[in-house]
Amino acid sequence: MPSASTSTPRNGTTFFPAFAVPWILWRFRTDIAIITNWLFMSVNKELAALEEVTAEVSGKRVIFRSELRGCAGKVFQAAGVAAPPTVRFA
Repeated sequence: MPSASTSTPRNGTTFFPAFAVPWILWRFRTDIAIITNWLFMSVNKELAALEEVTAEVSGKRVIFRSELRGCAGKVFQAAGVAAPPTVRFA
């Protein structure tokens, strides 16, 4: 005798009750939101870690950029722009 929540016909497939589908979709959407939020915060933190320091060497202004950490280089690459040079003269 089949159980109350699922029934198994002769071909072996299982039918889920209709009320379970919205819950499954809601749960999936919630998990995706949590993962997306975590990824966004991780990328944002690594981009915020970029710093520039200006120094004057022999009368010329030199700007030094901190190293790219984590996925910061890949973020620039995905955006289609070049990362700022490590050393540049202003």
